[in-house]
Amino acid sequence: MAVDFLRELGYLETRALVVLFLSDKFRMPPVQIGTFLSISGVVGLFATMYAGRLADRNGRKPFIVLGSLVSYLSSIFLPIINMLAAALGLSALWSVADNTGSPALMALRTDLTEVENRGKIFGRFGTASMTGMIIGPVIGTYLYGTYQTVSIFLFWISLLGYGLPFVVFGILGVAAALMVQLLIREPEERSADASMTFIH
Repeated sequence: MAVDFLRELGYLETRALVVLFLSDKFRMPPVQIGTFLSISGVVGLFATMYAGRLADRNGRKPFIVLGSLVSYLSSIFLPIINMLAAALGLSALWSVADNTGSPALMALRTDLTEVENRGKIFGRFGTASMTGMIIGPVIGTYLYGTYQTVSIFLFWISLLGYGLPFVVFGILGVAAALMVQLLIREPEERSADASMTFIH
């Protein structure tokens, strides 16, 4: 549930801000931004379809962790880039990577949840996700608006404060990916009766 909360908190915090970011930094008009986001969505659609099939064959966790890490690291480096083409490419990669990990995560939840308690457990997953979706936009827009004109430092790189929400999201996302990698053991045989197994 903590993974669901962190994912949705960060995702809603920043994906909604991509529109503002592209407009403020690169002066992209709304129509171009909408077209780009639609194209990214189409690409992500195919990523979701094929990643889900591959996860069935090769295991869930590799797709979850790899997709999550690429997605979150793309978020961190997005505000550093000063070329529009590169920023659009990285944003598209972010979308594709997130869509690569999502179906595997949903499938793993099912694998690890007892049939008789599945409704209750999935209700808790949904509550954690919705909590992140409620809190994320408030935090994201606050950080974006408050520090928009303030210079901050990411390691050795200086960037304007509108990049801060993307960095925060990236850190939260990496934490969620590490939680999946370190705390959850994927069942060797996936079945409807698979129950949650944690590494002690």
